[in-house]
Amino acid sequence: MRLPIPHTVLLLASLSVPAFAQDEPVGEPAPGRWDLCGAPPEWTLPLPPPDIGDDATRFTADSAEMFRGGLSTLTGDVVMSRHDQTVRADRLVFDQAAGRVEAEGNVTMVSPQLAVRGARLDSDLDTGLGTISQTEYHVPPLHGRGEAGSIVRPDSDTMLLHDTTYTTCDPGQDHWLLSARRVKLDEPKGEGTARHVVLRFMNVPFL
Repeated sequence: MRLPIPHTVLLLASLSVPAFAQDEPVGEPAPGRWDLCGAPPEWTLPLPPPDIGDDATRFTADSAEMFRGGLSTLTGDVVMSRHDQTVRADRLVFDQAAGRVEAEGNVTMVSPQLAVRGARLDSDLDTGLGTISQTEYHVPPLHGRGEAGSIVRPDSDTMLLHDTTYTTCDPGQDHWLLSARRVKLDEPKGEGTARHVVLRFMNVPFL
C-alpha cells in the first residue's frame, strides 16, 4: 500500500487525510478548524525557548554525576533543551564524546510540530537518528494523535513506526481510527508504505 505523504512532520496524518494535507500544509492549520475540540494534553505543550540564541544543548536536573570521558548521568525531573525542542525524563545519560543521549522513565520529546512520550529514548544529537519505544504521540498542527510500539529513525531520510495508530478524534472518542502493523516514511520522496492497515469507524473495520 503506497500513498502520497506531503510533509515530514510525522507524515502519518496524510495516510488517512491526503486531501486535507495537500490543501493545507502541515504546520499551517485553518483558523478555527479545531475550535470545538478539547484542549491538548498539558505534556504536549512546548516550553518557551531559551533567550540565548545559539545551538547549545542545555540540561537541568535534581542531581547529576559527571565522569571522565564526558559521560554524565542526570536524575530527577531531567530537562534537555535545544532550540525549540525539549526532552524530559526521570533519568538521562549523556555521552558527550559520542553525542548520544539515553533517557528513560516518563520520557517526553516536545516541539511545536510534534510531541511524543514513551518509555525509553535513544538518540544521536548530531544526526537526529534514534528510537523511542512504547510511544504516544500528538501532531498539534493537525490535531492528530496516536500510539506506536516504537518510532525509529534509522537514517536521515526514513522514519519507521511499528504497531501504530492515528486519529484526529479527542482522547476517549475514537470515532475513526487508522492502524497499521508497520509504516515506512520516505521523507525526501514524500511517500509512505503501510502494511496490514485497518481503518475503523465507530469501532467497525472498513479497510
